[in-house]
Amino acid sequence: MNRPEIQSVTISPNPANAKASIKVIVQAIDKIITFEKVTEYAKEIYSGQQIGVI
Repeated sequence: MNRPEIQSVTISPNPANAKASIKVIVQAIDKIITFEKVTEYAKEIYSGQQIGVI
């Protein structure tokens, strides 16, 4: 799945006068994201202990 990530935004002229036209330039890229199942435990976990269904 992709998600847009904004790299930079430029507004010109800056500062702008009232009722004047401005130009907004946005540079963005598609960033690939992956979803992972997160498992949280309320107790302590010890070394070598089996977790969940293995």
